Amino acid sequence: MTTEQDSLPLLRGFPRQIAVAAAATVMVAINMLGGGGGFSGSGSNDVYSSFPTAFTPAVYTFAVWAPIFIGALAFALYQALPSHRGDRRLDTIAIPFVIAYPLNAATVYTGLGLSNIVMVLLLATLAWAFVLVAAMGPQGCAFFWLARAPLSVLFGWITAATILNGFQWPSSRGVAGFGPHGTTAAALFILLAAAIGVFITVRFREAIYGLTLVWASWGIVVAHRHTGLVVVAAVVATVVLLAAIVWRFRDGGTRTAGSQSADRIAGPRPATHHSQRSAL
Repeated sequence: MTTEQDSLPLLRGFPRQIAVAAAATVMVAINMLGGGGGFSGSGSNDVYSSFPTAFTPAVYTFAVWAPIFIGALAFALYQALPSHRGDRRLDTIAIPFVIAYPLNAATVYTGLGLSNIVMVLLLATLAWAFVLVAAMGPQGCAFFWLARAPLSVLFGWITAATILNGFQWPSSRGVAGFGPHGTTAAALFILLAAAIGVFITVRFREAIYGLTLVWASWGIVVAHRHTGLVVVAAVVATVVLLAAIVWRFRDGGTRTAGSQSADRIAGPRPATHHSQRSAL
């Protein structure tokens, strides 16, 4: 028989707070000091500029790394507060974050090919964290903006970046149809990214993830505005993603398909004389 103690997350309490804070700090520090281009993410753009493709977005889109890094540090501080030491929600999602942040840092030192493997592992880990968070349902304003929102931005951007890396690798190998003039393949990859974005946005009613992909797709429009097929695909992707976000708000609710399991995942909340549920 499984006891309540047996069902507790492997990383919890104070060790969880230290591990998540350390992982987030390592990610930001390596990106700022180790060639990642600092908060602007310009280092990432330098890598993509070395092998230009018809799928690469405009330079400004890499500024998304600023809110990603700020969000990671905000989440690290939020979960490290003494009042959150016993928060079962944060214990539940700790391991994916402790894995994902160093994987993100590792991309600074991996070239094309190996970086594709790292990116897929990073994407899978973020998807794991995202599903855990989504299954909790609405958790209050602080948890949303300091835990779920930073995760959604990072997950959305890594989705786009993983697909871009998958397109760029054959381009770097000189494979026909994947270079700067590979418009047909680029259009297909753009639509693939949009399809993934629409599924996650609608399935989990997650607007921030969708908006991050809109940011990426419009960056492709700006970068390739004179390339007809690519622009058409990117505009279609942008419109479809925005429509999915509107659909996400169709009933004005914020509950996810997995929200019924929120209490089971989040665990018992501290009791007060007002309510059995936590304010955050």
